[in-house]
Amino acid sequence: MGLPTAWRRRIWLPGPLYAAMPWVYCALGAAALGSGLFLPHPAWLAPYLLLLAVSALHGGVRFLMLRRRHRLGRLRRLRQARLPPRALSPAPR
Repeated sequence: MGLPTAWRRRIWLPGPLYAAMPWVYCALGAAALGSGLFLPHPAWLAPYLLLLAVSALHGGVRFLMLRRRHRLGRLRRLRQARLPPRALSPAPR
């Protein structure tokens, strides 16, 4: 028994929005961190803002690293498929 098929459907995002998502997470985390540290009176809100800040920053950096790893792996596979392996010694004439 798994999730219904409507819940497992992939979501399509436009390219610029997908490229901006990690930076939006990092900006949200920085804004929450700044507002949590420099909030004037409601001390009960600061721990929640700090938790949001750490979570958003972690999510943004993790998303950036996953995208970088995927992009480098794809480039590595393309290079291996395109270039034939070179011999260490020159070929005889």
